Formats: sequence, structure tokens, C-alpha cells
Amino acid sequence: MDNILLVGNVDQVLEAVEIIRARCARFGVTTGECVTGTSIEHRGMTMDFSNKTVALKQAFVTKFAHRLNVSRGTWAEWRSLLGMGVHAAQILGIPFTEIFHLLKWWG
Repeated sequence: MDNILLVGNVDQVLEAVEIIRARCARFGVTTGECVTGTSIEHRGMTMDFSNKTVALKQAFVTKFAHRLNVSRGTWAEWRSLLGMGVHAAQILGIPFTEIFHLLKWWG
């Protein structure tokens, strides 16, 4: 099991991790590492809970820029890039209404 984000105080998170690990062990599901902190990188974003900020993860930005530059322009590549763009827009808090016409054109 991978990419689960649990948010709360340290005690709440550690208790939830114990419960999840026990349930996973019961069914033979492998779990990854547990990372705790006030600043976490998860699913293409950096979340700083102390400052209450969210930003695109630098690796995501670098990968997106690289793919834009080397794309051969196939529909599959453009569709994937559009998905990354929509993901980024949601992280940055850009409302869907601002990208609706782009999505309608691609649909």
C-alpha cells in the first residue's frame, strides 16, 4: 500500500498508522514507509502544515517542463500532459471554470 496521506496531530496519525498496518498485515498487504512531519511531499505537491501552504513539488515542475520540450505531439502524450496540467491547476487552486474551455476543446 502506498501514497496514503493522514493528517492530524502526531498521536492521531501514529494511531491511524498502527490500525492501517494491522489491517494490512491481516490480509497480507505490504505497506511502505511512514513519514511524519509538518512539511510533506505527496502526489506532486509540497504541503507545509505549519505555514498552511501548498505548492507544486519541484520534481513535478521539472518533469512537466521536460515533457513539454520533448513531446512528439501524439494525442496520448498531449492527453497525459493535459492531465498533469489539470492536476497542477487543482494544487494551485485554479478553479475549473478558468480552464473549462481548454478541457471542452480537448473533450
